[in-house]
Amino acid sequence: MNEVAVSIIVPIYNAEKYIERGIRSLFEQTLENIEYVFVNDCTPDKSIDIIQQLMTQYPHRIPQVKIIHHETNKGEAATRNTGLIHATGTYIGWMDNDDWVDQEMFEAMYEKAEVANTDIVWCDFYTCFSDEEKGRKINRPICNENNIALVRGLLHGKLHGYLWYSIAKRHLYVEHKISFAPGVNLMEDKIVSIKLRYYAQKCTYLPRAFYYYNRMNMQAITLSPENFEKNLNAGLSTMQSILSFLETNEKGIDFTEDTVLAKLAFKDYYLHSFLLQGYRVWKQVFPEVNQYYISKSTTPLKNRVIAWLIVNDYWRTLKAGIKLRNFIKRLSK
Repeated sequence: MNEVAVSIIVPIYNAEKYIERGIRSLFEQTLENIEYVFVNDCTPDKSIDIIQQLMTQYPHRIPQVKIIHHETNKGEAATRNTGLIHATGTYIGWMDNDDWVDQEMFEAMYEKAEVANTDIVWCDFYTCFSDEEKGRKINRPICNENNIALVRGLLHGKLHGYLWYSIAKRHLYVEHKISFAPGVNLMEDKIVSIKLRYYAQKCTYLPRAFYYYNRMNMQAITLSPENFEKNLNAGLSTMQSILSFLETNEKGIDFTEDTVLAKLAFKDYYLHSFLLQGYRVWKQVFPEVNQYYISKSTTPLKNRVIAWLIVNDYWRTLKAGIKLRNFIKRLSK
């Protein structure tokens, strides 16, 4: 067989409820010259058994499958690094273990990459909130294909930091020693996405939606009391890595304004959480940009009003607003 065109890396952990659909979508890819790298991060369920059962239904894929087993649970970031170590494809692609993809995804993206002679190809995707619905289509949020413009799009929150709706040449990871910070398992792909686009010579957009992002219970898991502090610390660690990279970037690009907008993009998640603990985080994290958000940002007026209430400690008003929102949501069910 010729050199592997695309390696698809899939971290595996606690996904037996959804994984069959996603693995089938990978094994049914129209691209033949493909490699599958499944990294078992000591999953406690039957996810690996399901993959192995599916392999018997797609015997022509068996030689293309690598299943790597961790001896101890290492987390998402370290699992991604393991996948990179074992991948051999010209391009690297990703899929989360509870998502699925269109069967033409990797053939179409690989062909686009080869024809355009590009380092990175990205596409549109769907966000899905149930097994049955197709979900809401997310079109490309930025049109400029210049690599530094794309970096700025990621920093400003106009371009999603996920890796799974793109493929990138493996040599970018190897040549520039791009990997994931072990133990940092929130936004761990955003800093990698930034570095890949920063070092890429050319990036190309393919205006088709191929990827199905399973959002069921995602926000509830991230903002749940037991995960809130852990995820906040992980997110802040990633942000510090991003800010450090921007400050010391070897091309000497001035990212001063972009740093402000990157901080605001990080804080914005907590502003939209409609949780008092989220509002408190918004006020306390990167407080130097709070007044910028209120007076200079182009965000909708209602968001700036909420920010003003937070900065001025109008917690009773905010608490009343949350209660009203929850009451309206209950009425609409």
